[in-house]
Amino acid sequence: MVALMKEEPTYYPSNSVILNGSFRRDEVWEVLRSLIQRAVEIRDVEGVINYIRSDPGLGHVLLEMIDFIEGWIRSSAIAVDIYSDPEIEDFRHILVVVKLDSYDYAQVESVDKIASRFAQIYPESVGKLLLDVDDWVRLG
Repeated sequence: MVALMKEEPTYYPSNSVILNGSFRRDEVWEVLRSLIQRAVEIRDVEGVINYIRSDPGLGHVLLEMIDFIEGWIRSSAIAVDIYSDPEIEDFRHILVVVKLDSYDYAQVESVDKIASRFAQIYPESVGKLLLDVDDWVRLG
């Protein structure tokens, strides 16, 4: 005998999280989805999720920074990671790494300008969101 369902199954949006049996939208998943759509490499997914979740609004600042990078620096790949300072306990921040195809002083200077601009526009992000060029380019 086949039991018929009285109600339609409930479908949750893909950027939702089930917490304590309840459903809620989560800004973090929207940020992660956007990073993935932009082909941004996320090196420490769990760390990035936890960091953004602990500082509401930082995810949107991160996405805006990536927009600037994509607009100012051509032919670059971008990665997001969590950096922990080995000399300072519990000092962690999001590190945005621009991977350049070749070492070009003008592009490196653009990265510095973007970092300075974000420090001015979003002073609350200073020390939480760092921007750098990938070391493998520097070492050649």
